[in-house]
Amino acid sequence: MNKLRKRAFQKSITWKIFVVTTLLLFISAAIIYSTLYFFLPIFYENYKKAQLDSAVKELVTDAHSLSFQDARARLDEFGQKMNAMPFLFNNQQQVVYPDFVSSSGGAVVSGSTVVSDSSADDIAISISTGSPIADHSPNQYIITEPIAFKDCILTLRVNATLQPINEVSQVLLRLIPYIGLLIIFVSVSGAFVYSRIVSKPLLAINLAAKKMSNLDFAVKIEHKSTDEIGELSDSLNDMSTKLQRTMQDLKTTNMKLRNEMEKEREIEAKRRELFGIISHELKSPITAVKGQLDGMIHEIGIYKDRDMYLGRSYKILENMEHLIHDILHISKFEHQIVSPKSEYINLSALIGAIIKDFDYFTIEKNIRVISDIEADLFIHTDPKLLEKALKNVIHNAIVYSNSSEQVTIQLKKTESGMLKFQVLNTGARIPEDAFNQIFEPFYRLEKSRNRNTGGSGLGLYIVKMVLEALSINFSMRNTNQGVLFSAEIPE
Repeated sequence: MNKLRKRAFQKSITWKIFVVTTLLLFISAAIIYSTLYFFLPIFYENYKKAQLDSAVKELVTDAHSLSFQDARARLDEFGQKMNAMPFLFNNQQQVVYPDFVSSSGGAVVSGSTVVSDSSADDIAISISTGSPIADHSPNQYIITEPIAFKDCILTLRVNATLQPINEVSQVLLRLIPYIGLLIIFVSVSGAFVYSRIVSKPLLAINLAAKKMSNLDFAVKIEHKSTDEIGELSDSLNDMSTKLQRTMQDLKTTNMKLRNEMEKEREIEAKRRELFGIISHELKSPITAVKGQLDGMIHEIGIYKDRDMYLGRSYKILENMEHLIHDILHISKFEHQIVSPKSEYINLSALIGAIIKDFDYFTIEKNIRVISDIEADLFIHTDPKLLEKALKNVIHNAIVYSNSSEQVTIQLKKTESGMLKFQVLNTGARIPEDAFNQIFEPFYRLEKSRNRNTGGSGLGLYIVKMVLEALSINFSMRNTNQGVLFSAEIPE
């Protein structure tokens, strides 16, 4: 595990930045130290000579305004400031400054021999040429210039030692171990801190990018910088937000598509079921009519009485015709072929006419119809479609009511301006779990599908489609008195 971590660290950007930064600091320190060691003495020597040349020229210039005696203080100041020894010679090559006393004939200043007799020839050459000359020692720098005072003209010679310059290189060489340790410490520490500072936001960006690749867009990169890394962080945050929104849209679209596919499958299943029911609804009466006609043609048994069975066959064909009309009507609604037309009609009169059309059925079943219709209520609607729906509702209430029961039909205008239509058939009851299905095509509470005990199961389905097309809210529920159908019809 430790080896794996070590390998992973060596591959990380922190390690790379650390190594590169350390190497750069080492190389920079080595270049600087080498430059100091090899070039500092040369530059320092040139700088020292340039200073001396400049100071000597300034001294020669200042001498024009001074007498020889007044210039002594200026010469003393020059020697102390430049760490050099100035000498003045007369025409006989005798040292007139500084004052000296020597038993051997040499010049002595403060007890030190400054110029010996052996250097007289060199000094003479210097005076004759008027240019700086070097002493026999390589660490000496000598400048010789004529200098004119108010009262005399002499020769100026300046002796300066360069020995400390060479010692600088030796000191730098001896400092290598200590400076090396300092460079190592500073380089490693600085590289470590720098690599952490630089790599921290990059590691955060890398971690966020990995989470984004795993479709985790909740992560946000926190940063305070305004440089390119900050701009990259903002770009990744924006991309994460947009990807999250896109993924959410894709999920929503996918969910809608899945729901639509489920609906398509349900519709397809219902369509197959519908075709099967239609086949059964048509096949059974066709078989019955065919059998009756075949019996009548061959005058077999009871079918000799043709008039009676021709009437029955006609009734069966008439029911088939109604069924086909209902199926065609439903097909037009499902394919949106039917578009409701708006007319201003008297709804009270329409419902009254429908009730009269069912007088035969109410008398036959001994059912009492109670009509509570408010007069002259007008609405804008499609009269044919609405009449079809209301007929089916009232017909179902009468057909599925037991003998001697009553059907109450009510139409009132509410305070909100809506017209409330209700049909209550007493003595009837529908199982609660059937309310979700009674408005589906071909659904019947009586499972045998005997036409003598009920219709085709399309009546309430047509009611549903018509009322939805006319934007009429409706409901059906059980009450203590029986089954109540309610609808709110806008004016």
